[in-house]
Formats: sequence, structure tokens, C-alpha cells
Amino acid sequence: MAVDIDTCRLEQEGEIETLKCIYSSDEFTNLDENTFEIKLTSELDEVDEYSNAGRYGLIIQFTYKPAYPFVPPLYELRSAYSTPEDVVNSISNAMETLLANYTGQVMIYDVCSEIQQILSDALGRVTDLSEGDCTTKEEAPAEIYGTMVTVETFMEWNKEFLAEITDLNIKKKSEIDPAKLTGRQLFERDEKLFLSDIQFFEDADGEDLDEPAVEIDESLFQDLGGLDLDDCD
Repeated sequence: MAVDIDTCRLEQEGEIETLKCIYSSDEFTNLDENTFEIKLTSELDEVDEYSNAGRYGLIIQFTYKPAYPFVPPLYELRSAYSTPEDVVNSISNAMETLLANYTGQVMIYDVCSEIQQILSDALGRVTDLSEGDCTTKEEAPAEIYGTMVTVETFMEWNKEFLAEITDLNIKKKSEIDPAKLTGRQLFERDEKLFLSDIQFFEDADGEDLDEPAVEIDESLFQDLGGLDLDDCD
């Protein structure tokens, strides 16, 4: 079949103009009248902008032959971002089949769409594997995340906790030597001491506060340098 090169040239020019409208300036780069690059990217919802983790990319350089689209274009593949080598190799192996399937018609957009899908599928498989390795909270054993607390389980635990505290307090009191107790500890252990002080103040309350409750022997203070105790009133 005879190929009209002028007709092929018109189709090539029309396809390039269409690709410029489809892809952004960051995605499409026209190198010369026969050669251009298209950058394809697939990424997750959350991507590390510094390491590009979660993002795959591929740059494809196409070069028209004079008889394109009746013959496939030349191409070169370059990895972008964090795309693994095995993913690039799988796309490279699929390229010849893709180009052959579309021979006879302008094909660049259709070929790139299929390659874009391969990138997305490859990235999705990596994500599924990483998520599959992680045990979800619902499936994880109780010793990792603990047991869910309900009103019933809390009341049961609280009852046991109070019983344990009571036993510890009884044991602790029985082990303390009364001779070594502080005044506060004595009051806490023996209510009679506290009540005796109350009784003391109640008894004192009914007495004449103008008279000293305890007699003072003034002879004990005679050697205080002539100090008159009456002056201290």
C-alpha cells in the first residue's frame, strides 16, 4: 500500500497540536518537529514531596517516522520519581504490543493512557501489599491494643481494685511498729487520741480563762536579771 508522506505529515502536526491541548506544559515538551516527550505520573492521595514516596512516573520520548501513523514511532523510556525498575521494564515489554495494536491511526494519546493505567495498577499493588502486612486494630490480639472497656467490665475491675487496696492497707497497718509511729499516724490508727483532745478542749471551755489553768512557780524565774513577771502582762 502506497503511503502519502504529505498526508502523514499533516496527521503528525495535527496530533502534536492535540497533545499540547491535552497535557500541561510540565507534561508535554516539544523537542523538534518530529520529537517530543510526555511525562506520565501516578500518585497516591498522600505523597512525600521530598522523597516522592507514593508517586510513580515515566517519561516517554516519541519520534515520528515519515510514514507515521502507518508505521509505529520510535520511543525511549526514562523512569521518574520513585518508579521501580521492574515497573519500567514491564512497560517496555508492553510497548511493542501497544504500538502494533494502534498502527494505522494516530496513537500517542491511546498508548499513553494504557501506560498510565499500568503505572496506577503497579502503584496500587504496592499499596495493597503494604496495607496487607499491617494487622488492623479490629484483627489485632487484645494483648497489643488492650480490651475494650464497658460499664460492666469497669465496675468489676473497680470492685476488685478497692478490695485489693483494703487488703493492702490492713496489711500495712499490721506491719507498722507502734513505737515508731508519728503523731499523725497515731491519730489515724487510734481515734481515742483524737477524742481525748476534743474532751480536753471541751473541759477547758467551761473554765475561767482569766485564771491560769496551771500554777507557775515564780521562784524558778528569779535569776532572769531582775525581770518582773508582772511587767509581762
